Amino acid sequence: MKELQFGSIYEEFKINKNGDIIKIPIGDDAFRDRVFALVKDWDSKCEEYQNKEDELTDGVEDAMKRAEIHMRLSDELTEEMRKGIDAIFGEGTLRKCYLDAEKLNTTMLEDFFGVIIPAIFEARGERSNKINMVYNRNRKGARSK
Repeated sequence: MKELQFGSIYEEFKINKNGDIIKIPIGDDAFRDRVFALVKDWDSKCEEYQNKEDELTDGVEDAMKRAEIHMRLSDELTEEMRKGIDAIFGEGTLRKCYLDAEKLNTTMLEDFFGVIIPAIFEARGERSNKINMVYNRNRKGARSK
């Protein structure tokens, strides 16, 4: 019986100086859909938390109290999004990406999305180009003159 081998849907990305990697199923559009749903969720959560902060700080004159509210909500948002990222990219992804951080924050989330989304697009494009080079109809094969 003959065996067929198909390409892997995964790409590996080195994400820190320790050599940790994340495996991303670039060839799986369900993964792509989950990532973009998470990015949309990020956008809506930021707006939701900003509205919540506005409500909670309305009329609060004490700057320290306002700062406490902001930090608490920022921590909640970060934790909620960390869970979403871990669910898609693997447990501890942000911790691996930001080794030196004692406590994750929203700036790291923004940075993560700003780095990972272009990397996914680039890897998908490279994969598509490789496949097109091998299976292009216009490519001259061994039987061409």
